[in-house]
Amino acid sequence: AAEAEAAREAAWAARGAVAPTAASMSAADSSLLSRAMLTGDIQVAVSVCMRNGLVADALVLAASGGPDLWTATRDEYLETASSPLMRTMSAVVHQDFAKYVAESELVAWKETLALVNTYVAADELSSLCDQLGGRLESELGDVSAATLCYMCAANIGKVTELWTAHHCPPNGGAGDTTAALLDLMEKLIVFQEAAQVKEGYALVADKVALFAEKLASQGCLSEAMQYLLKLADCSDNEFTAVLMDRIHGQNSSLLTGPPPCPFVPVHVGVAPVTTQQQYDQAQQYDPNQQYDPNDPNAYAQGQYAQGQYDPNQQYYNGQYDPNQQYYDTSGQYAAQPAYGTQPAYQPPAPAPAPAPAPAPAAYTYASYQPAPAAAAYSYAAPPAP
Repeated sequence: AAEAEAAREAAWAARGAVAPTAASMSAADSSLLSRAMLTGDIQVAVSVCMRNGLVADALVLAASGGPDLWTATRDEYLETASSPLMRTMSAVVHQDFAKYVAESELVAWKETLALVNTYVAADELSSLCDQLGGRLESELGDVSAATLCYMCAANIGKVTELWTAHHCPPNGGAGDTTAALLDLMEKLIVFQEAAQVKEGYALVADKVALFAEKLASQGCLSEAMQYLLKLADCSDNEFTAVLMDRIHGQNSSLLTGPPPCPFVPVHVGVAPVTTQQQYDQAQQYDPNQQYDPNDPNAYAQGQYAQGQYDPNQQYYNGQYDPNQQYYDTSGQYAAQPAYGTQPAYQPPAPAPAPAPAPAPAAYTYASYQPAPAAAAYSYAAPPAP
């Protein structure tokens, strides 16, 4: 009451006037107040006091008129107050901090944040701190102050987003990337331990994997694996899965079992060549193809197939060769089909039945006869040139 009276006097002094008292009341209101007091009409007496600015007198009278009258008188006084202190008192009395945060001056955001953390219940604290942080970020552009409000709200998503934008900007230079990444990870780890939340790692999974890779490159395989294990699911990130597989391949004792393989096995084999493909290759024969002496298969495709002369070719087509052995090949070889043609299908002949085994016969041996002498072959002399 004393603070309220002092605030009332200060408000009247700011207006250049003196706070009203019972002596400054009009004769009609003074007479009405006296009759209300004599008849016990406390509500009328309170109304007369409030109309004449006697707030302290009205509150004293309302206290004896019951809780409803007291509440109504208090609310009326708080609604008419215009000083920042009285607005704060109104928010504390009515527990209406959402309105207070929405209408508070952003230059005094520290006082607003302190008031909210002092009087607001835990189930409402997070939303109000988020509300204040949103105003600071959008209206004032104060990212540092907004980050502090988000931290009080345990909003790991917004905190991580602002920290990432500050320490690791998308278009930032690579001069101090490692130091900025280390600063980000230190803040994230400390904040998560204080707020008892763990979802921050998933929000910056790429940064965690990059930090783990830098640790692994320095030989800190155990620490790198610990950071990778903090991620809820590594299979969604190919870089993380490959890094975990590499670390496990270097030191398999860091895990109880091998991690999921990040690679897809592909079985590579030789495709079988079908009969149709062989036929197509045969149809692609080129009679003008040049002969390659280093190709053993080029005989039927080269110069010999075209009837061209080869200086290394032996006598042929009836020409005499003194060193050539004579063989009679007439009728020994059947005509061969043209190259590239497919022979007609012949069903396989049935296998003959096995002949019965002959009875053993007595062997007789003839006396030795010498082999007849080989007949002398005569050669016709080649015609004179």
